[in-house]
Amino acid sequence: MPYSTEVIDGGKGILHVGRDTVSGEDLLISANHVLNMVKEGLSPTYALADLSEVVELSISAEEIMLNASINTEISKYVPRVIVAIVAPQDHVYGIARMWEAYAEETGWATRVFRNKSEALEWINDTHIGEHRKNQR
Repeated sequence: MPYSTEVIDGGKGILHVGRDTVSGEDLLISANHVLNMVKEGLSPTYALADLSEVVELSISAEEIMLNASINTEISKYVPRVIVAIVAPQDHVYGIARMWEAYAEETGWATRVFRNKSEALEWINDTHIGEHRKNQR
């Protein structure tokens, strides 16, 4: 499977992993799957999309906008989510940044990274900061 989605960390996180050729349809299927899970009560606080092994990301601008729209719908159920995308390849990085611009309406903390270690560090630091802010 070129794009997988799984719930991790006891329901706190969602891990997306892309490999080889990932299509816009793959991403839309995943986004709709997450939407259904949050409608059923899943309440993640972070997501990591690891696109390190993606060779080709075959997605149209329309599919990027539709994906962002589904994410905006998800944000109505889970408004405080931290999203890190790992995209070392230039073309994948550019598409991820385009999604980030379209997904601004979610209100989520989003960021695109070139390597996984920086993404994980940012998730951890941002997650701890959000937790502390919510305890006040």
